[in-house]
Amino acid sequence: MTLTLFGTVFVPVLIGILLFARAWLPALMVVAVVLQAASVVNVDLALWLGPGAGLGVYGITPYNAVALCMGVLLLGRLVSVGVAVPVQVRGAAAWFVAYAVVAALGAVVLPRVFAGTPVHEMLALYGMSQPPVPVKWSLSNLVQAANLGVHAVVLLYVLQCAHEPDFGRRMVVGVVAALVLVLLVGSYERLAWLMGWPSAMEFWLNNPGYALLGGQLSMRDILRVATPFSEPSYTSAFLATTTLGWMAVAAFGQRTRWALGLGVLSALGLFNTLGSTGWAAAGLAALAMVFWMGARASVLGDDNHIRPREAWIWLVLSAVLVATLWTAQSTRYSQDIDKTLNELLLNTSQPGNQDERDKTNVRALEIVQETNGLGVGMGSHRASSFMASLVSNTGVAGAVLFAGMLLSLLWRYFKTPRLTDIQLFAGVSLATATLAMSLGIPDLNLPMYWGFIFLAFIFCPSTTPARSPSPS
Repeated sequence: MTLTLFGTVFVPVLIGILLFARAWLPALMVVAVVLQAASVVNVDLALWLGPGAGLGVYGITPYNAVALCMGVLLLGRLVSVGVAVPVQVRGAAAWFVAYAVVAALGAVVLPRVFAGTPVHEMLALYGMSQPPVPVKWSLSNLVQAANLGVHAVVLLYVLQCAHEPDFGRRMVVGVVAALVLVLLVGSYERLAWLMGWPSAMEFWLNNPGYALLGGQLSMRDILRVATPFSEPSYTSAFLATTTLGWMAVAAFGQRTRWALGLGVLSALGLFNTLGSTGWAAAGLAALAMVFWMGARASVLGDDNHIRPREAWIWLVLSAVLVATLWTAQSTRYSQDIDKTLNELLLNTSQPGNQDERDKTNVRALEIVQETNGLGVGMGSHRASSFMASLVSNTGVAGAVLFAGMLLSLLWRYFKTPRLTDIQLFAGVSLATATLAMSLGIPDLNLPMYWGFIFLAFIFCPSTTPARSPSPS
């Protein structure tokens, strides 16, 4: 094992928190989920499994390092005092457990049952652009099942911490710190590109498993910013989620000014990435949120009235959406916009064009039919979108169970008359992140997405008057 340069910075922070500020470990987890492409320690798997395994160097991410510490602490708690799941999330937790069991068992069994079924390999470089190959059980299946187990450990640990004093405030600090980190790293890369400064990509994207992807993607004089994530689509999805989350707080919460400021900064960072996935998710989520709040007020019949700031924020957003659609479809600039988004940002700046990506989704549906709805096992097929990957890997049962978990969480946010600021952020962020993942991100265990799922679990509204772990 080799400690990386990034690890020399992250490990002391992790050790310091474990020794002197353990209550901040969940907040550090929130920051760690955005450090997707970094490696704390590199492990040469060939030394452990032998050169015949055909494996190289594997990087342990900050998220996995934090999760390992949480697992040890959780084991100690389990032995001493036991664990408990809050009442308000037990339904969603049951859906999650059922999904995890189906997905993990499928990862072990289904690649063997349906051996030979053509799939796009998960571990192949630019696998979506490569021809399908016969599926067989591999380390990819084991890793994906293990990653799901890691998420389960993290979720159970943070739920045990949810009733600690000031837990909500610490989590908000973690969310803001993660956003600031992404904005600062992305801004530096943009300035480095413009000013000729040295890029910090090798520091933030030092994981051998992601370094092959190349990080930033550029064409002509345009740079798509990826760091600290591995691809621009991931970065844009994160910033689209935080943009809508903080704008919801600005429109309907209590802390208007700082939430509006964070929302605007997130939007600027989203534009900086030039990631079409995040752009599309932000536009669709903004439109959906207008209808969501209107339907919520109508169905619940509460006494909340539309405040002036709510009206002007959503009028401005609606005007921008209408202007964007009109510009894109009805003006002389439409062809240029289509070419920029469809060709420059997607087809020509990434390996594999849109037709090839669409074919992976079509192949996903074919897999569902060929396997009678069972799928080929988590970690087997790489489609272009989350939902296509979900149903083709975990089957119809896995997709239904995962959707049940999401709907169980979102419904509690929807039916609660009065949400705190952080609850507004958590609910809207989960919906936006799910939309962004569905549009163009295939990774079922992406820590960034699961980070928003964790927040939705933590701050899920309670039907009792008990105080929620919220700063407001």
